[in-house]
Amino acid sequence: MYKGNLEQKRHYKMYKAGKNWLFTGIGIITFGSAVTLANVNAQAAEKQPEISAIAQKSTQTTPTQQATIDDAQATIDQDNRDIAKNQDETAKEQANNDDLNHQTADKQEDITKTQGTSDKTNDQVNKDGKLQV
Repeated sequence: MYKGNLEQKRHYKMYKAGKNWLFTGIGIITFGSAVTLANVNAQAAEKQPEISAIAQKSTQTTPTQQATIDDAQATIDQDNRDIAKNQDETAKEQANNDDLNHQTADKQEDITKTQGTSDKTNDQVNKDGKLQV
């Protein structure tokens, strides 16, 4: 005859929700399923409703857990909005940086042209000893 271990082990799965941890009782659910599926005698059948009630209760979200989940979701939503805002600001800063780089390149080109004109004038003066206009 089957004499199962009536000692109940509890195992919990931990989930991070914002700054808080949530626990789910997987041992109770597993034990309740095993009792339901196993061929049990009359004594175990009397205890089965208790186990089912415990298993059902462990899968329901308490108001405190739901509040924690809601807070975590609100934090995630705010973080996503912040990320989108930061990406937009980064794109604007990159466009501004590109404009400044373009302006710098234009100024450098002007300097190069002016330097060329100055060098040409200096060469002319050095050749002739005086400036010719």
